[in-house]
Amino acid sequence: MNRRHLRTVAVLDPQTLGERIRFARTENNLTQEDLAAGIGKLTRSSKINKSLVSIWEKDGVSSPTHANLMAVQSITGF
Repeated sequence: MNRRHLRTVAVLDPQTLGERIRFARTENNLTQEDLAAGIGKLTRSSKINKSLVSIWEKDGVSSPTHANLMAVQSITGF
């Protein structure tokens, strides 16, 4: 049986916004839930959740607002 290793670490040279958010989150040992909760507190928004952070990290349809990006920076230092 050929087993594939799970990719559990961030890209070493993040290029896209999603890769950069994931890199910042994983470097700080935060889960997507942790990051979403922190952003929600800083921006006083109840709309931030794990699913939205996941979409951002996959460079999905939705991208973070400026306020959300500033919250990510404040939480992670990146």
